[in-house]
Amino acid sequence: MTDKQKPRVYIAMPCYDTMKVETCVSILNTYAVLAKSGVECIFKSVKSSLVTHARNLLTAGFMASGYEYMLFIDSDVEFSHETVLRMLVPEKDIVVTPYRLKENPLKVRYPVEHIDPNNIKILPFDLVELKSAPAGLMLIKRNVFTKLIADNPRLKINFDKEHQDKMDTEVGHKGAIEKYMYNFWDTTFHLDIGEWKGEDLSFCDLAAGAKIKIYANLDSWTTHHGSWGFRGTFGDSLKKKNEK
Repeated sequence: MTDKQKPRVYIAMPCYDTMKVETCVSILNTYAVLAKSGVECIFKSVKSSLVTHARNLLTAGFMASGYEYMLFIDSDVEFSHETVLRMLVPEKDIVVTPYRLKENPLKVRYPVEHIDPNNIKILPFDLVELKSAPAGLMLIKRNVFTKLIADNPRLKINFDKEHQDKMDTEVGHKGAIEKYMYNFWDTTFHLDIGEWKGEDLSFCDLAAGAKIKIYANLDSWTTHHGSWGFRGTFGDSLKKKNEK
């Protein structure tokens, strides 16, 4: 992140029900850290029972806003106050901070797919390149969607004017839906192998098809809230794996 032009961050939250208090505190702390660094940010949430619709709608709002980065934060993810700044500094197209799966508290697993699990390379800024990762704490550069729009015109979603106007109001930008509503975020099912993928992993496949790389921040802790608080640092999990 250069001093010449500080980026602006569009914080986007798809939300089915309510936001965890811990997530709210994380966002407020992030605002404070970014403000000290001269980074402008805004927050937008879309409430929907369909996370695919919410992510696509928020993406359209982000593109219409003119901001340089979109940061997806899921409503059940807590994270350390310096996390987003660490994600911004490398100036990569896509940076995630992985969080644990909500399963047996004694089992530590992160829902990521490595390029080569047997040869994980630590890159500058303490990053690793991934094949896929969840979108619950994912920073995406504007140019990613510009490229995906150019490469995938078939993904354009069309609505009648009444629905367009309603969704424009929801994201706060007139004309956003007509120009920027694309099906970037959707579940997929591969009939040949019987494999289902959620909208975030399917987005990673779409990005890979456009030769857009995905990186993970190793050094920030997260807590994935459910019946338990599943806390951990992705980098620590890799160290333990290498020690075995």
